[in-house]
Amino acid sequence: MQFDHRKLSEFQHQITLTIEPSEVQLARQEVIAEIANLISTSSEKNLKTPTHEKNMTSEEIEEKYQLQIQENLRNKLIQTHFISILNELQLSPCAPVQFQAPPVKENQVYQCVGTFEIIPQIKSLNLSGIHFQVPQAQITDTTLENEIQRILLPFSKQEIEKPQTSITNGHAVIFNLEIYENNAGKLKLGQNLQNQSLLVGHHNFRLDLDNEFIGMNYFDKQQRMIDFKMPNLWPIHSLASKNVKIKIQVLKVFKVEVPQLSDEFVQKTFDKNLGAPKNALEFKEFTKKQLLGRIQQENFISAKIQTIEAIIEKNPISLPQSMIAYNKHLLIERKKSEANEIGKYIVPSPQSPEDIELTLTVSRMLRAQLIIDFLAKSNKIQIKDQDIDQHLTMVASANGTSLENIKSKFKNQEAQNQLIYTVLENKVLDLFSATA
Repeated sequence: MQFDHRKLSEFQHQITLTIEPSEVQLARQEVIAEIANLISTSSEKNLKTPTHEKNMTSEEIEEKYQLQIQENLRNKLIQTHFISILNELQLSPCAPVQFQAPPVKENQVYQCVGTFEIIPQIKSLNLSGIHFQVPQAQITDTTLENEIQRILLPFSKQEIEKPQTSITNGHAVIFNLEIYENNAGKLKLGQNLQNQSLLVGHHNFRLDLDNEFIGMNYFDKQQRMIDFKMPNLWPIHSLASKNVKIKIQVLKVFKVEVPQLSDEFVQKTFDKNLGAPKNALEFKEFTKKQLLGRIQQENFISAKIQTIEAIIEKNPISLPQSMIAYNKHLLIERKKSEANEIGKYIVPSPQSPEDIELTLTVSRMLRAQLIIDFLAKSNKIQIKDQDIDQHLTMVASANGTSLENIKSKFKNQEAQNQLIYTVLENKVLDLFSATA
């Protein structure tokens, strides 16, 4: 086997692979043997397989499965050699290699061409003035009281109001939300939330919409369209920190009698086996601790985003077009898989405002990953099991749940990879908090 390597541009490379007929023939025999073994294994499991298929010769297999042999042989030759060549040249493609691979012909030299772009390599970063500082979580007595009311709400006595009753503070509301991206006046549904609930005036819903309900009712399912600024930490990235339009549809309104917090109520309601508070005072302290943990986690994530954005701004990094396109494709596929939770996802048309925004989002994400990877390697940062456990413990505490429950959310490989990267990101940012 021989190869010719050419660098076509800053990122684009091309490798021409030449394989001698003898090596092609050896690879062909291996492919035929693999297919014969597959037929034999399948025959053992299937008692109805005809006898002549169980005892096929190599020539018969080659004649019957010639298309599969051709495909398998081409893949075998390309994959085996290209992986070793890329390792030898220390090149890392940023997207699948584009091959010009003609059919393999017997007793002839085989030649194919692979063209690809590589992952950019950062050599240095300007980190002057970069600090990672997380604001200390603080809550007021009013905030704590609202949180307690939110927890007690499911235990309250509720009486449905008359349809024409105007909503005021203290009413519980069941409603639907439709959140629309607003691009140059064109509205596109970004998220559909059904059967949501909040206690008006307590500001305990994840979007602060309480005042929008005042004066509404649910006569004929009243609707209202409002302008709204989404929070930075919103799970749907295309909506986070954006100015959007929100359609509110009131479904039901309840008169609510929230139970009084007392020692008797706490003792009757909460399971002591789970380490729950035993009286009203402990309940308040427990709730305060959980709320502070959650706010601190939100502050941490917000500070992390701001710090990484500051590094990106100081260090413009060029990205290969294939890298952006490939990761954009992966993000779209992920959004499609989430469609059952957030409503139907419509793929943006090329060069539309939504498509341009998606490209910018992917580009920011890729630049952030390159920066984090560079800083981790240059500072020899490694992730250990204890780092993972420490992070999960913090998340569990902030969300008021058990460590086992949090760990159960990271069983598949994709979730585990994301977890490892998050912890790596946090350890890298610790470098800047030490000098803050």
